[in-house]
Amino acid sequence: MTHLPLVPARQDRFPARLDDPVEGDRVPFPDLWDRLCAQHGYDVAVRPWNDATIYSDYLNSEEADA
Repeated sequence: MTHLPLVPARQDRFPARLDDPVEGDRVPFPDLWDRLCAQHGYDVAVRPWNDATIYSDYLNSEEADA
């Protein structure tokens, strides 16, 4: 089984991983959200996840408008 690195719960390091083909939010279990929760717990994981997904959605909508 492939070993995936720890997921930091820091806002500044997390968003880039959302679109990663190996560990992003569209890969099979354990995806990025599951790993973040397992490592840090829901209460810590939910804030950087929400912030990162909102930012990613914003960037994708900007690209679609261009």
